[in-house]
Amino acid sequence: MIGQLVRFSFVGAAATLMHLLVGVTLIHAGWVPTIANAAAFSIAFFISFAGHFGYTFAAGSASIQASLVRFIAVALGGFAANEAIIAGLLIRHVLSPTSTLIVSTGLVAVATFALCRKWAFAAS
Repeated sequence: MIGQLVRFSFVGAAATLMHLLVGVTLIHAGWVPTIANAAAFSIAFFISFAGHFGYTFAAGSASIQASLVRFIAVALGGFAANEAIIAGLLIRHVLSPTSTLIVSTGLVAVATFALCRKWAFAAS
């Protein structure tokens, strides 16, 4: 479990870093934060799936097809939660758009690990 958490953190950090870099860049370029987040999410998704299937959860016996379908569900659920958190914080003017993106992405990452470990990449 510890090794898996470390691998998840490594892959997740790479995907999250890309998500944040793209998202922050687009926000600073004048994009609406929720649209910037959607574009950033799309890029980070592919990094995340490839890394988790081939590295983090490679010892699991789930097929690539089953894992992809389940990971899409986890990722879309995470994306919806991320968008809801962003929208909620922006409406309330609690944080800057950039800080809002960082907070929401971090919270969703924690939930994603649990769902990936227990379901998305678990044996069918």
